[in-house]
Amino acid sequence: MDISFNYRVTFKDGTSAYRKDRLFAVVTNDEYRLIVKGLVAGHTFYEIPGIDDIIARLDQQVAYLERHLSINGIFRDEPLRKPRIIAAIEYSLPEHHLKKLLAYRDHMDLLDLPEEEMTIYRADGSYVTIKSLFGEVWLTDSRQSTSTHKMSSDRFLSRVI
Repeated sequence: MDISFNYRVTFKDGTSAYRKDRLFAVVTNDEYRLIVKGLVAGHTFYEIPGIDDIIARLDQQVAYLERHLSINGIFRDEPLRKPRIIAAIEYSLPEHHLKKLLAYRDHMDLLDLPEEEMTIYRADGSYVTIKSLFGEVWLTDSRQSTSTHKMSSDRFLSRVI
């Protein structure tokens, strides 16, 4: 599962920058459950047990990105020759992501539901795959293999029914 992260980076000189939706990580469904349950419980990323590997990958991405970003977040043509020294990094999930999950009445139960997948075949042999997990629905058409449509399960159901 691909998810995006926000982060606030503080440099050794005391300046800081907030980067929104700049990091993407591939996490397993179990790791995603750990992250969301920990954040909903009020923990920071560093207090959530079992995600040290994810934090290490995110740290590497931040170090790389910050060599290519100016302080105001604009990409540079050339990376910095001498990278800024990072003193601290704070990670968070995008606000809209958590709001979507918390909108469900039983949002903690939603995280424990299994992944569901269905394939619908057409007469010409092509197909559409519908996958549902964590209150999101992904639609993939075999005719457009590089395109996946993602929407909330409520929106999907309101369009179908």
